[in-house]
Amino acid sequence: MKTKYEDIVGLRNHLLNAILLVAATLGIPSLGISLSRAMFMGWQPVMTVQILILIALWLLWLGRKRISYIARAISLMVIFWVVTYGGLLQFGLIAGSKLFAPLYTLLCVFLFDFPLAGWLMVINILSMALLGFAATQHWVKFDVDYQVYAYHPLPWLNVIWNLFAFNSIIAFLSWRMLERLRNNEEQARANADYLQKITANVPGVIYQYLLRADGSSCLPYASSKLLDLLGVAPDQVVDDAEPLFAITHSDDLPTIKHLIAKSARQCEAFRAEFRVLHPEHGSRWISCHATPERVDNGATLWHGFFTDISRQKANEAELEENKVLFQRLFERLPMPLGVVNRHGRIVELNSRFIQTFGYTNAEVVTLDDWWPLAFPEPLYRQHAMAIWEDALRDAQENGSDIQGLEYRITDKRGKIRTMVVSGITLDDGFLATFFDVTERKEAEQTLQASESRFRQLVENSPVAYLALDISGYILDANDKLCQMLGYRYEDLLDRHFNELSDPNYPIDFIDHFIDLQQMGSLPTGQELHLRHHDGGTLIALLEWGIQLDVDGQFVQCHCVLHDISERKRMENALLEAKMAAESANSAKSMFLTSMSHELRTPLNVIIGFAERLNIGEPEPLLALQKEPVAYILKAGRQLLTLVDDVLDLARIESGNLELLIEPVRLQVVLDDVMTYFKGLAAQRHIELLIVDGAQLSVRADASRLRQIIQNLVSNAIKYNRENGRVTILCQKTDGKVRICVEDTGLGIPENLQSELFQPFQRLGAETTHIEGTGIGLVLCRYLLEAMHGSIGFNSEPGVGSQFWLELPSAEAAEAFPASADTYFI
Repeated sequence: MKTKYEDIVGLRNHLLNAILLVAATLGIPSLGISLSRAMFMGWQPVMTVQILILIALWLLWLGRKRISYIARAISLMVIFWVVTYGGLLQFGLIAGSKLFAPLYTLLCVFLFDFPLAGWLMVINILSMALLGFAATQHWVKFDVDYQVYAYHPLPWLNVIWNLFAFNSIIAFLSWRMLERLRNNEEQARANADYLQKITANVPGVIYQYLLRADGSSCLPYASSKLLDLLGVAPDQVVDDAEPLFAITHSDDLPTIKHLIAKSARQCEAFRAEFRVLHPEHGSRWISCHATPERVDNGATLWHGFFTDISRQKANEAELEENKVLFQRLFERLPMPLGVVNRHGRIVELNSRFIQTFGYTNAEVVTLDDWWPLAFPEPLYRQHAMAIWEDALRDAQENGSDIQGLEYRITDKRGKIRTMVVSGITLDDGFLATFFDVTERKEAEQTLQASESRFRQLVENSPVAYLALDISGYILDANDKLCQMLGYRYEDLLDRHFNELSDPNYPIDFIDHFIDLQQMGSLPTGQELHLRHHDGGTLIALLEWGIQLDVDGQFVQCHCVLHDISERKRMENALLEAKMAAESANSAKSMFLTSMSHELRTPLNVIIGFAERLNIGEPEPLLALQKEPVAYILKAGRQLLTLVDDVLDLARIESGNLELLIEPVRLQVVLDDVMTYFKGLAAQRHIELLIVDGAQLSVRADASRLRQIIQNLVSNAIKYNRENGRVTILCQKTDGKVRICVEDTGLGIPENLQSELFQPFQRLGAETTHIEGTGIGLVLCRYLLEAMHGSIGFNSEPGVGSQFWLELPSAEAAEAFPASADTYFI
């Protein structure tokens, strides 16, 4: 570990700080003396300079951590130079330069590097020479030492020579000392860098461990990698090694301390492997090797090396796990296994081997024991042994494994099994694996028979069949395909499937069907336009599938073609008929719209005159006339309602019904409905009630909403019983408002409820005196769906019915925007 005095930089910095502190401290009593003198002699300019210099010295010392070393050193030399030369010039103490010059030179040597120190010494020498010259010119006074030169013929030469020679000798000696110091410093730095590079690139930590006589310990030295390896900085353990013990795993710490004590007691090498808990990287395995030596005061010093062996430990653990896993797999694999060493000794057999063949390890100790038991027939045994020995020799020479060899092996019960025997080469022998293919062989025979039957089925199939290779070329076809396309079998083979397509309808996926199969998007049910051999065109429906082998590799593609030309002609005819029907329906809607408009005019005239007659214009009606006029007015209004409903249906079907969607207060709509049906309800002694929720608002077309509720309330009154009740209830749920109209009528039979919203369906009411057309509820459903709503009902025969409608809820009327949504349906 470095200290602040280990290199020249630290020494210089310490020396500079010490000089600044001493100078600043000595300046305080000097300033006190000057202030005392000022009381008797008066204030002098030099006293101001003295105060400024003292302040500068204290600022330089107090700012030693913020001001750079060079700035502080140069400032000190300037202050030293100004004070000294100012004093010499003021008091004429020329001889004092002999004391000042060595001191100034020594400060240059100790405080500055080459070449700055040299330039400062040159400036010092020139200053001495100029001082002597100034004295000879009587610019300053000679002191006692140089009074004799005042009368010499060449006084300035003597003074300059005396000062220059003296300072030159000091400068020369200082320069040599400075040069040697610089060389030593560069060498020391080079050695330190060299050592630092070695320790930084060593894959571990070089350290010294000191165990003191009192039992305490520390690491006087540790390379920089200690922080990376253990998460502890070297300066943390330079005085106390406890931080290292603190990160040592609690299970390993007693052993480590015991080994340290044993190594110290017997002065023998220390070796240990232990775990540490790195602050950032978690648990690590560390290997430590150190050699002890006795030092002063009964202490022991170890020189050692730390290295990270976590990977090695992980590999060892993985190897052990692999061994356990191999043994577990060896025992549990569902196939016979046997380990044989290089001398032919059977080392181990797994349980499946014993179960399959019936022989234990005690019965087949070597291969010589195995061959007669597995191959009792001598000639076949010699053949099997020769093939195996050749394969084993080739595997040993090439460093490869023994590929699968098929054998017929006889087990202990005398049953012959077909086995594929392979060998995995080991360091000291091989691992023999036995794969039972007896059932596969039997399956292959069964498959051959199946393929024969399949071929017969294909040839006699009533559908067209062909097989394609991976490139789309035809491998096989049946007679039905030849008949459908008009080709001979020989002409279809090796022909690309795309050549059979109509040029106007090319097939664009046959070349890529393998990629489509791998992506899980193989097209099926494709309609293809194929070209007949005679030049005609037919439409065929393609169904196909990919055949893969046991390894998942492509074998061939099987295709079935159905001639759907006649079906397509029928579909086209149906499509034309549908378009004609839609055109007729559109014409019907236009006719209904036109006729509805034409009927409304005379109806309005009839109703208008009937209303005038009913109110007694131009003359009051006689008693016999009132009833017929009332019948005319009632029938006209019913017919006008029917015309309006038919007109609305026609508008909906033609898409010309205009809706104005805006926030609507239910209170306003329900009040209008109550007013409208008050008289009709009173005639039948039916009570009309609004239970709750009328203060809610919805987004709808106000007039159409009124029309819908009127329709529901009208039905509730018409199909109700005498002295019954009609209840209107409004509820808000999940952003919607539900409006329920409930009656106490006879209800709707369950077998008729599915026909309720069908046009012109009155569910048997057409045979009664109750008026209606059967299109009111259909119109309500269309209008509600157009306003993003819905309608439904619940009915219980003998109890009554409840019809409900739901619409989007709106905000309070005060928050309604000025605009509304207008669109057509």
